[in-house]
Order: sequence, then structure tokens, then C-alpha cells
Amino acid sequence: MRNSRVIALLIAVLVVSLGSIASAAPLELRFLFPVNTAGPLATAMEDIVEEFNKSNPDIQVKAIFTGNYSATNDRIRTTSLAGNPPHIALTAMVEALALHELDVIVDLRSYIEAEGPDFYSDFIDGFWRGVQLRDGILGLPFQHSVPLAYYNKEALAEAGLDPDNPPVTWADTKAAAEAVIAHNPKRLAIISPGDTWVMQGFVESNSGSYSKDLRTPTFTDPKVIEAFQFFYDMVHTWDLLAIRSYGEASEDFLAGDAAIMYNSTGSMAFVRDNAYFDWSVGPLPRNTVHSFPYGGGGLFLFKGHPAEEEVAAWKFMKYLTSPAITARWSRASGYFAVRKSAYELPEMKAYMEQFPQAGEAARLLEYTNAEWTMDRRSEAVQTASDIIEEVLVLGTKTPLDAMNEIQQKLSELYR
Repeated sequence: MRNSRVIALLIAVLVVSLGSIASAAPLELRFLFPVNTAGPLATAMEDIVEEFNKSNPDIQVKAIFTGNYSATNDRIRTTSLAGNPPHIALTAMVEALALHELDVIVDLRSYIEAEGPDFYSDFIDGFWRGVQLRDGILGLPFQHSVPLAYYNKEALAEAGLDPDNPPVTWADTKAAAEAVIAHNPKRLAIISPGDTWVMQGFVESNSGSYSKDLRTPTFTDPKVIEAFQFFYDMVHTWDLLAIRSYGEASEDFLAGDAAIMYNSTGSMAFVRDNAYFDWSVGPLPRNTVHSFPYGGGGLFLFKGHPAEEEVAAWKFMKYLTSPAITARWSRASGYFAVRKSAYELPEMKAYMEQFPQAGEAARLLEYTNAEWTMDRRSEAVQTASDIIEEVLVLGTKTPLDAMNEIQQKLSELYR
């Protein structure tokens, strides 16, 4: 009898001990991050994750580097459909609606409200527009960029232009480009991608918009057509602008082959580290107003995990978007910090004093708007992109005919 009681007690102690061990095991979270495994950004993110893990021994985040946004989206869909979604993922903010339609992400409103109003209001106002959709908040802003004008100040001065007062209007831009070509016909005046993102900047700088809402395209608006006509003329009529990919544009600009470049703020760190000439940045030229889209990625919280893991994942998302970390990521990557208070940190003020172009870019945040998105976004963007390529790259369609075609095809998509 006594032996039975001893055995029972030993079993109870063993059960309690095993329970204690189990409860002490850290929660393991998977975080998909769109960067290649080699490179400075992967190293910077690994350091950030490692520091979080050390400070939170009950949570262990594993960063899984997925290459780019497209590969990240493919992995999200594959794992989610297989019933094994990540806990957190960084992907393009314009994917918010698609992820919401798949019913795989958590509406963050309750988490954000629990943090108090100061949490929400400390984010850069415009950055919420990309994720505050369908009466929910589908993600947290994390890394964002806008299309900018980059100026080779030496090239402008050589052409007789004031390098400290670069062109800010369409008319001034045309005149400046003509001056560059007149001085040195071998130098490209302006280089730029010719995609929907950069062109959205020109459309908005003419007080236009691609769409009225998530299902109503407005490509036949005269303001949209006028913006495409100006860009088309710069490329094909006046021979003042050459279309390049984002990477090619950066390389040509750094080689001194172009006086002006339109490119993402995400290229600023590369230009900063490699330019041999004095340079500056400013807004895309306007016809009526300064306005342009931001792009980049947001953090998404995924359904399908135990409550304690979801809460732990939210804690990690808060950490990534905290003022100190978003400021640190901005300095490492060239993307904007997403919290207003981040710009008040001593280290951020020192950075902007040392690297004034970053401060110039940050001052343009008041002019930003969300990147264009619609329901069935991938189909809409692909349709528009294919036709825009025919206009700007190939020159085989007029802006008027192209905008009418886009309008017709997208209207059919949303019937």
C-alpha cells in the first residue's frame, strides 16, 4: 500500500516536472522576410531578431529569408493553403486586400486599440492608407519608399543650371533637360522606370488618380491622359528621358551618365555609398500639386495559430515598429522610419545631419498617398502594366488610345 502511494507521488512529481519543462519551452514563431540570405539587409535583420530573442527568452523568432516580395507571396499562399501559415510576414502593402480575401490575416484593430491612441497616431499618417481597408486594419506599416527625383548637381551646374534649385514643375523639367542635352549630347538628361508606380506620381502631380475606389477605374480622366502624354513626349517626342529599370537607372546615374534620375528612396543608400559627385533629392516634378505614392512593405499577422502564439507575434510586430528599431532599420536600408517619434531620436537627428538627403526625403512625406490598389489587384496591375509598356517603352500606342484600352479592360474586370 505504502509502495503504491510512493509510486503515485513519484508519478505526480514527474508529471509536474514535465509540465514545468513544457511550460518553460519558448514559443517558436516563423517570420517571412523578403531579402536574400546574403547581404547587409539580411545581416541587419538577423541582428534585430537575435536581440529580440535575447530580450524575450519565452519567444524565439526564426527569420526566414524569402528573396523578394513575389517569392514571399508564393510562400504565404502555399503554406497557408497547406494549413501551416507563418506567424508574421513582411510583404508588399498592396497585397493586403489579396491576403484579406484569402482570409489568412488577422484584423489588427483590437490589438491597436489595446495599445491606446498614442500608438496609432505616432505612425506617419499616410502610411495607414495602404492597410486600413475594408473597415479593418490589415497590417502594420514597416518599410516604405516614395519615387523621388535625384539630381547630379555637378551635371546641372555644367549645363548652366542652378544645382541648388533643381526643376520642380513639368515645364521647368523639360527646360532643364534641354539644357543638359544642349551642353552634352552624350549625357542622358533624365532616366526613369516607366511603370505604374512612377507614373502614379506623375498622374497625382497633375491632380489625377487611377481609380475612384477599389472597383472604379478612372484612366480616361483627362488629367491621367495629360500626365501620360507629358511622359510619352519626354521619351518619344523630345528625346529627353530614357526608360530604365530601377537597378539600371541607379547604375547609370552613379556612372555620371544621367543628370536626373527618378527612382525609389529605397535606392538612396546605394547612391549614398557609391556616388563620386555631389547630389541631392527632391519631389517628382508637378504640374498642379506635389503628390506621389509610397510603396514598400507592411507586417501581417496570420491566422491559424494558438492564441498565445498570436499574442507573441503581435509583441514582435510592435518591437519591429518601435521608434528605435524603425529608426535603425531606416538608417540601414534607406527606407523611411514609420514612426513620427523616431525622427526625434538623437541618433536619427545625427544621421540626417550627416546625410541631409535623407532629411530632404523625409520632409516630402506630407505629399504621399497610398500606392494604387484595387480588388483583384494582380490582374488590374498586370493589365495596366502591359499597356503602359506599349506606350512608354515601345511607343506603339498613344496615351489616349492606351488609357481608353485600360479603362475598357478594367471596367470589364469589375462587372
